Amino acid sequence: FGSRQDILLPKKATQEKLSGFDRLKIVSEEETGISNIMSSYVSADIFPNTPWLTSDKYLYILELFRAKLHLKVNITDPKQRLVPLFTGHINFIASQHEDYWYLYIRLPEWEKTKMYPALIYSWDMGKIVAAIESILQEEPETIETIFELVSDAVDSNNRTVDKPLEVPFHPFPYYEGMNKIGMDKYWLGLYWRNNKYDISFLKEMCELCLENK
Repeated sequence: FGSRQDILLPKKATQEKLSGFDRLKIVSEEETGISNIMSSYVSADIFPNTPWLTSDKYLYILELFRAKLHLKVNITDPKQRLVPLFTGHINFIASQHEDYWYLYIRLPEWEKTKMYPALIYSWDMGKIVAAIESILQEEPETIETIFELVSDAVDSNNRTVDKPLEVPFHPFPYYEGMNKIGMDKYWLGLYWRNNKYDISFLKEMCELCLENK
Protein backbone atom coordinates (compact mmCIF):
# COMPACT_ATOMS: atom_id res chain seq x y z
CA PHE A 1 0.00 0.00 0.00
CA GLY A 2 1.20 3.50 -0.81
CA SER A 3 1.11 6.65 1.29
CA ARG A 4 -2.11 7.94 -0.32
CA GLN A 5 -4.38 4.91 0.06
CA ASP A 6 -3.18 3.49 -3.23
CA ILE A 7 -2.35 -0.13 -3.96
CA LEU A 8 1.10 -0.70 -5.47
CA LEU A 9 1.43 -3.77 -7.69
CA PRO A 10 5.04 -5.03 -7.62
CA LYS A 11 4.79 -7.01 -10.86
CA LYS A 12 4.34 -5.36 -14.23
CA ALA A 13 1.00 -6.48 -15.68
CA THR A 14 0.09 -6.45 -19.34
CA GLN A 15 -2.68 -4.22 -20.62
CA GLU A 16 -4.66 -7.35 -21.44
CA LYS A 17 -4.65 -8.45 -17.80
CA LEU A 18 -5.49 -4.96 -16.55
CA SER A 19 -8.48 -4.72 -18.89
CA GLY A 20 -10.32 -7.11 -16.59
CA PHE A 21 -10.39 -4.40 -13.93
CA ASP A 22 -12.11 -1.67 -15.92
CA ARG A 23 -13.68 -0.11 -12.82
CA LEU A 24 -10.29 0.58 -11.27
CA LYS A 25 -8.16 3.61 -12.07
CA ILE A 26 -4.77 2.09 -12.80
CA VAL A 27 -1.71 4.26 -13.29
CA SER A 28 1.36 2.77 -14.91
CA GLU A 29 4.83 3.52 -13.58
CA GLU A 30 5.54 5.49 -16.75
CA GLU A 31 2.87 8.04 -15.81
CA THR A 32 4.55 10.47 -13.43
CA GLY A 33 2.92 13.12 -11.28
CA ILE A 34 -0.43 11.31 -10.89
CA SER A 35 -1.85 11.43 -7.35
CA ASN A 36 -4.51 9.32 -5.70
CA ILE A 37 -7.40 10.94 -3.82
CA MET A 38 -7.15 10.32 -0.09
CA SER A 39 -10.33 10.31 2.01
CA SER A 40 -11.50 9.45 5.50
CA TYR A 41 -13.96 6.95 4.05
CA VAL A 42 -11.90 4.29 5.79
CA SER A 43 -12.92 5.75 9.17
CA ALA A 44 -16.65 6.05 8.42
CA ASP A 45 -18.82 4.07 10.84
CA ILE A 46 -15.72 3.35 12.94
CA PHE A 47 -14.67 6.66 14.49
CA PRO A 48 -16.75 9.72 15.49
CA ASN A 49 -18.02 11.52 12.42
CA THR A 50 -19.89 14.56 11.14
CA PRO A 51 -23.54 13.38 11.17
CA TRP A 52 -24.32 14.03 7.50
CA LEU A 53 -21.08 12.52 6.17
CA THR A 54 -21.93 8.84 5.75
CA SER A 55 -19.93 6.15 3.99
CA ASP A 56 -22.37 6.32 1.06
CA LYS A 57 -21.76 10.05 0.73
CA TYR A 58 -18.03 9.48 0.26
CA LEU A 59 -18.70 7.02 -2.55
CA TYR A 60 -21.04 9.40 -4.38
CA ILE A 61 -18.50 12.22 -4.10
CA LEU A 62 -15.59 10.08 -5.30
CA GLU A 63 -17.62 9.22 -8.40
CA LEU A 64 -17.37 12.91 -9.37
CA PHE A 65 -13.64 12.54 -10.02
CA ARG A 66 -13.10 10.82 -13.35
CA ALA A 67 -9.84 12.30 -14.60
CA LYS A 68 -6.39 11.42 -13.29
CA LEU A 69 -5.28 14.18 -10.94
CA HIS A 70 -1.88 15.83 -10.74
CA LEU A 71 -2.63 17.62 -7.49
CA LYS A 72 -3.07 15.72 -4.25
CA VAL A 73 -6.70 15.90 -3.07
CA ASN A 74 -7.85 15.08 0.47
CA ILE A 75 -11.53 14.64 1.40
CA THR A 76 -11.86 14.31 5.15
CA ASP A 77 -14.07 14.53 8.20
CA PRO A 78 -12.57 16.78 10.91
CA LYS A 79 -14.05 14.65 13.70
CA GLN A 80 -12.15 11.48 12.82
CA ARG A 81 -8.50 11.04 13.74
CA LEU A 82 -7.25 8.32 11.43
CA VAL A 83 -6.64 10.25 8.19
CA PRO A 84 -4.70 13.57 8.18
CA LEU A 85 -6.61 16.65 7.04
CA PHE A 86 -4.00 18.91 5.47
CA THR A 87 -1.51 16.70 3.60
CA GLY A 88 -2.92 17.43 0.14
CA HIS A 89 -2.58 20.35 -2.24
CA ILE A 90 -6.39 20.61 -2.18
CA ASN A 91 -8.01 19.72 1.13
CA PHE A 92 -11.79 19.44 1.49
CA ILE A 93 -12.88 19.25 5.13
CA ALA A 94 -16.52 18.69 6.06
CA SER A 95 -18.38 21.60 7.66
CA GLN A 96 -21.36 21.43 10.00
CA HIS A 97 -23.63 22.38 7.08
CA GLU A 98 -24.86 19.35 5.17
CA ASP A 99 -23.07 18.86 1.85
CA TYR A 100 -20.71 21.81 2.34
CA TRP A 101 -16.96 21.73 2.78
CA TYR A 102 -14.15 23.99 3.89
CA LEU A 103 -11.43 24.15 1.26
CA TYR A 104 -7.78 24.61 2.17
CA ILE A 105 -5.25 24.97 -0.63
CA ARG A 106 -1.50 24.70 -0.68
CA LEU A 107 -0.18 24.52 -4.23
CA PRO A 108 3.23 22.89 -4.78
CA GLU A 109 5.05 26.25 -4.86
CA TRP A 110 3.27 27.70 -1.82
CA GLU A 111 4.84 27.74 1.63
CA LYS A 112 1.58 27.99 3.58
CA THR A 113 -1.92 26.53 3.40
CA LYS A 114 -4.68 29.08 2.73
CA MET A 115 -8.43 28.82 3.27
CA TYR A 116 -10.69 29.32 0.26
CA PRO A 117 -13.15 32.15 1.12
CA ALA A 118 -16.31 30.07 0.59
CA LEU A 119 -17.76 26.69 1.49
CA ILE A 120 -17.88 24.26 -1.43
CA TYR A 121 -21.00 22.24 -2.31
CA SER A 122 -20.43 18.48 -2.42
CA TRP A 123 -21.56 18.09 -6.02
CA ASP A 124 -19.26 20.92 -7.18
CA MET A 125 -16.07 19.40 -5.78
CA GLY A 126 -15.07 17.59 -8.96
CA LYS A 127 -15.35 20.63 -11.20
CA ILE A 128 -13.70 22.89 -8.59
CA VAL A 129 -10.63 20.62 -8.56
CA ALA A 130 -10.62 20.47 -12.37
CA ALA A 131 -10.75 24.27 -12.51
CA ILE A 132 -7.86 24.63 -10.07
CA GLU A 133 -5.74 22.18 -12.06
CA SER A 134 -6.54 24.07 -15.27
CA ILE A 135 -5.28 27.40 -13.89
CA LEU A 136 -1.94 26.07 -12.64
CA GLN A 137 -0.27 27.31 -15.81
CA GLU A 138 -1.13 30.84 -14.72
CA GLU A 139 0.89 30.26 -11.52
CA PRO A 140 -1.57 31.85 -9.07
CA GLU A 141 0.22 33.18 -6.01
CA THR A 142 -2.70 34.00 -3.71
CA ILE A 143 -5.92 32.36 -2.61
CA GLU A 144 -7.78 35.46 -3.79
CA THR A 145 -6.50 34.92 -7.32
CA ILE A 146 -7.62 31.30 -7.26
CA PHE A 147 -11.05 32.31 -5.97
CA GLU A 148 -11.49 34.85 -8.77
CA LEU A 149 -10.31 32.50 -11.53
CA VAL A 150 -12.38 29.56 -10.30
CA SER A 151 -15.47 31.75 -9.84
CA ASP A 152 -15.13 32.93 -13.44
CA ALA A 153 -14.66 29.39 -14.77
CA VAL A 154 -17.22 27.43 -12.74
CA ASP A 155 -20.90 27.93 -12.01
CA SER A 156 -20.93 26.74 -8.39
CA ASN A 157 -23.32 26.70 -5.45
CA ASN A 158 -21.00 28.15 -2.81
CA ARG A 159 -21.96 29.11 0.72
CA THR A 160 -20.57 31.82 2.99
CA VAL A 161 -18.09 30.74 5.65
CA ASP A 162 -20.00 31.65 8.81
CA LYS A 163 -17.60 30.20 11.39
CA PRO A 164 -13.98 29.06 11.39
CA LEU A 165 -13.09 25.41 11.12
CA GLU A 166 -12.66 23.73 14.50
CA VAL A 167 -10.42 20.69 14.65
CA PRO A 168 -10.30 19.07 18.10
CA PHE A 169 -6.96 17.53 18.97
CA HIS A 170 -6.90 13.79 19.54
CA PRO A 171 -3.85 11.52 19.50
CA PHE A 172 -3.53 9.10 16.61
CA PRO A 173 -5.67 6.05 17.44
CA TYR A 174 -4.27 2.64 18.21
CA TYR A 175 -6.03 0.53 15.63
CA GLU A 176 -4.12 -2.77 15.37
CA GLY A 177 -6.16 -5.86 16.21
CA MET A 178 -9.87 -6.55 16.64
CA ASN A 179 -11.96 -3.50 17.52
CA LYS A 180 -15.59 -3.61 18.57
CA ILE A 181 -18.33 -1.48 16.98
CA GLY A 182 -21.69 -1.29 18.69
CA MET A 183 -23.11 -4.46 20.20
CA ASP A 184 -22.06 -7.26 17.86
CA LYS A 185 -19.72 -6.00 15.14
CA TYR A 186 -15.94 -5.82 14.90
CA TRP A 187 -13.39 -4.34 12.54
CA LEU A 188 -9.83 -5.55 12.09
CA GLY A 189 -6.88 -3.17 12.06
CA LEU A 190 -3.74 -4.50 10.34
CA TYR A 191 -0.25 -3.05 10.64
CA TRP A 192 2.95 -4.10 8.95
CA ARG A 193 6.03 -1.93 9.06
CA ASN A 194 6.73 -1.89 5.32
CA ASN A 195 3.04 -1.77 4.26
CA LYS A 196 3.51 -4.91 2.15
CA TYR A 197 0.83 -7.59 2.36
CA ASP A 198 0.79 -10.89 0.47
CA ILE A 199 -2.22 -11.23 -1.83
CA SER A 200 -2.74 -14.80 -0.62
CA PHE A 201 -3.03 -13.52 2.95
CA LEU A 202 -5.48 -10.78 1.96
CA LYS A 203 -7.65 -13.29 0.09
CA GLU A 204 -7.80 -15.67 3.05
CA MET A 205 -8.58 -12.79 5.40
CA CYS A 206 -11.46 -11.60 3.18
CA GLU A 207 -12.84 -15.13 2.93
CA LEU A 208 -12.72 -15.47 6.72
CA CYS A 209 -14.61 -12.19 7.12
CA LEU A 210 -17.27 -13.29 4.61
CA GLU A 211 -17.74 -16.60 6.40
CA ASN A 212 -18.21 -14.94 9.77
CA LYS A 213 -20.09 -11.75 8.91
